Amino acid sequence: MVLANNEMRLREVQTRVIQDNDIFNNINAVSLATINRVLHRHQVTVKQLYTVPFERNSDRVKEIWCRYVQRRAEELKERSKRGNEGGWEVRATD
Repeated sequence: MVLANNEMRLREVQTRVIQDNDIFNNINAVSLATINRVLHRHQVTVKQLYTVPFERNSDRVKEIWCRYVQRRAEELKERSKRGNEGGWEVRATD
């Protein structure tokens, strides 16, 4: 759940755990400390998320961000063309 959405806050995790009766059956209450401890045990870190709206950035930052996004999109397109994302060559051995 947290790995699928790394922007989740601990309170959102708490709410989903309590509401999900399929996976977390018979759990009516869970503390934030318990959730944090379980995530830490599984080496999942949760950090406070603060994002600045794109409009509040300077023109220079906007331009840098747009170039970065375009570059990443081109890299992903190239990877999908190659089909072999890991760069490993698979061969049958005798």
